[in-house]
Amino acid sequence: MIGPSQSAVLIATALAVLAVGCGSPPQEATTLEPTGGLDTGPGFESGDVGGTTPVCGNGIPEVGEDCDHGAANGDPNDGCTDACLLNVCGDGILGLGELCDDGNQNDDDGCNTNCATSGCGDGELVPPELCDDGNSNPNDECVNCIPAIFCGDQDVDPGEDCDGPIDLACGELDAAFDAGLVQCTSCQFDTSGCADCGDGVITLPEQCDGAQIGAAQCTDMIPGAVGPVSCDSGCLLDYSQCVLCGNGVVDAGEQCDGAAFGGQTCASLGHAGGVLGCSGACLLDETACFDCGNGVIDAGEQCDGANLGGFSCGSFGLGGSGLACSGGCQFDTSDCCAELSENCSQHACCGVATCSGGSCCLPVDELCGSDGECCGGRCEDGSCGE
Repeated sequence: MIGPSQSAVLIATALAVLAVGCGSPPQEATTLEPTGGLDTGPGFESGDVGGTTPVCGNGIPEVGEDCDHGAANGDPNDGCTDACLLNVCGDGILGLGELCDDGNQNDDDGCNTNCATSGCGDGELVPPELCDDGNSNPNDECVNCIPAIFCGDQDVDPGEDCDGPIDLACGELDAAFDAGLVQCTSCQFDTSGCADCGDGVITLPEQCDGAQIGAAQCTDMIPGAVGPVSCDSGCLLDYSQCVLCGNGVVDAGEQCDGAAFGGQTCASLGHAGGVLGCSGACLLDETACFDCGNGVIDAGEQCDGANLGGFSCGSFGLGGSGLACSGGCQFDTSDCCAELSENCSQHACCGVATCSGGSCCLPVDELCGSDGECCGGRCEDGSCGE
């Protein structure tokens, strides 16, 4: 097949032959040298040459042209521009495989460096997007390129007091609190850990509150120590009155120590009597003291007033009904009498009996039932003889 460049050579040769035939001096045939670029398109063969002036659009790639596809130049699906240059991303000309081409290398203007349009979910923040996390997850912090509003997004949104961990002293939130830290629960302030010292309720970080000291005792601080544990004005446990018990000396904070009572007795403590004790914690033990006169037989009492606890003279081997209760709540048998043959050294003899030889017996002529009942030792015909 003869191409355009080969046709030009043949025409020039023919003209030279004609000139010789017409009487002109013979001339050497000249070959036109191509001035354009080599055609690298379809049908190009070695030796093809272009015209002397490149013409973009003639379908022949010439000097200064990257390509020349004729009428197809400029077609976005062709790849060769109207200027016979290869279409590349960033040249500002929409070409084959490009969705856009804005002529720059800016990824954030809607058309990225790959000539693809930016969109929500591509991970590139392009106005009017407020965020773009590169996914379409409706449950994360960026939904449809708009920051999501939900508890846990670490942003304090309308209706929330807080979101996430906070560092806020209870007193800063409310002056009524004097200890503790505010927590953030369900994006609302949580004051359950705040303490109001003096309300009588132990709330962490309080150790105590008023009279409420929990299970605190001196041994928590000093092994073997005794004494009262108290609560100071700052709701902290006060062990200052704790002392070691058992040295026989009534120290500060002790009521007693062993046999040392510091002059205290049951009577000095308002009891009728009894024996004062000292506990292992060096505290006075009044369980053996009694309070006579209240009609109740307390520890250490035999009786109390008319309350004889069911006892009688007979309970002591005596006769009569004269058992009484003394002012010290002890039994008084002085008004009881001894029966026949009973010892009469401390009690009167009952009835008509008399005390003779240390025992009760019946005098002469008193009715008797046996010789032993009579003081003379003889009971004749039912009466005591001499």
